[in-house]
Amino acid sequence: MQKIHSLVLRNINTYFILLSFLFCGILNYKYQIWYHNAFGLIDEWLYFGTVEYFDYIKTHFYDTYYFRRWTIHLYNLFFHNLFGPFWGKFVSKNILLFFIIFFTCKIIFLISNKSILLPIIIITKIFYLKVYFLGIVGVSYVQSESFLLFVLFLYILLTHNQDNYKLQFLTIISALSIITYQGNIKFIIPCLLLFLINKKVQFKINKKNIKNIFNFLIWTFLFIIILDVIVGTILKVNWENLITYTIQYDLENRAPYIKGYQTFYKDMLKRIYTVTYISGILLSIIILIIYKFFESDFLKKISIIYIAFSIFNLLEPFHQIGFSIYKHSSWSHLFLSIVMGVTIFHYLIITIFKSLKTKKFEISKLLLFIPMVFLIIFPIHINYEIYNRHSGFPRSYDSPFKDILISKVKENKKLVNYAKKNNKRLSIVDDRVHTGWSFNITTLYGMYSALTYGYPPRHKECKLVDWQLSYGDNLLIAVFTEKSLFETNNLLINLTNKCKNNNNFIFVEELSKNIKLFKLDEKN
Repeated sequence: MQKIHSLVLRNINTYFILLSFLFCGILNYKYQIWYHNAFGLIDEWLYFGTVEYFDYIKTHFYDTYYFRRWTIHLYNLFFHNLFGPFWGKFVSKNILLFFIIFFTCKIIFLISNKSILLPIIIITKIFYLKVYFLGIVGVSYVQSESFLLFVLFLYILLTHNQDNYKLQFLTIISALSIITYQGNIKFIIPCLLLFLINKKVQFKINKKNIKNIFNFLIWTFLFIIILDVIVGTILKVNWENLITYTIQYDLENRAPYIKGYQTFYKDMLKRIYTVTYISGILLSIIILIIYKFFESDFLKKISIIYIAFSIFNLLEPFHQIGFSIYKHSSWSHLFLSIVMGVTIFHYLIITIFKSLKTKKFEISKLLLFIPMVFLIIFPIHINYEIYNRHSGFPRSYDSPFKDILISKVKENKKLVNYAKKNNKRLSIVDDRVHTGWSFNITTLYGMYSALTYGYPPRHKECKLVDWQLSYGDNLLIAVFTEKSLFETNNLLINLTNKCKNNNNFIFVEELSKNIKLFKLDEKN
């Protein structure tokens, strides 16, 4: 047994590569279609549509904050073009999953004093027991690519040892994380504390360390600007500076998303099983109590990060960065909470058993560690409940999901190709029975491409109608319906006749059995 253990330690990267492949295989067998969004979601399918109809979206919506998250789109675009809308996501998301598992294993290995079993236990808990974190990887949204950047950032942060190349790479990862989702700065800021510690993991605040923090931030924002300009040039789009664009957009649009801060502390107890505010503080207190006994520098470093991250979460009403009640802002702290909770539990158990086995222990230390074993179960339980309640249900390969998805994508492809050929901008009405927002509308940027949304189609607001119809001769109205031309034309008139731009409509073409095309009668 000792020989096997030594062999694994000598070939630890190979071990983690094989482990990552094994977990990918097992997870794909158990959960099958985990790498696609559930129908009915909005933003997730919007990002999917950005990749699937990239040229059309780039032409008309290049200046939206959705499209500017090119770190998501360009990665997925490559695989969509090679393998199509269904299997393209299978490949791209499994690659992400592989590297997330690999670097998570390496982090756990470091902080657990080179345990080769604990990575298996924690990966099983995170990805196998419930589908939540697998869904984080599989979703077409900001948290998917952010997940890999997060674990990669943590790994390099723990291991850089002041190597200039690694530090430079760290700033690039930081820049890519912020481009992917600006709220990711929420996990980057607490990590800056590690620049204030020396090789003995002791806090040392001096000019050099403060300078290192400023250098890191300056290089991060320089890389954001440089990379964004390079990509904008390659894509031939005229982008505003991403930093000023983000600040301006945030100031103009954040109001609806920060209302909850007004009752933040009052609501905290009610959110005990939905957000990690309380579990984070409970676990942080336990870590602080036993911190002085840690022998591993890696465990000390990640403990500092975790405590700072937990406190930063509690201060959300003040900094207002990444409200954790939203799924794309909460996953990273929950992930780290599970890793830290199990790792600290493992550390306590191993330390107690080693002390008892060797009969070399301090009574005071033992009397402290034994109650900590029981106390740490509370935050571990809370984190598991949060993880459990957020988990959804994946689909099997024999479900109709794949056929429905490909059918809908083909419809939109045909429509987009026609619009591109004729240099038109699309506005859609979906008159077929559906719940929520139409898939066809959502994947073409929702209200950016909708004359109305929901079923049955009805007048929503003149602001939307007037905006869409203001494109005049450049607009192509697509109606998904089985109704006659006369009925469809009347439907359009009823949707728009209460508004300023209440033009008549001219039938253009029946693109397929279910797609009728109209344009505005500008002479009217």
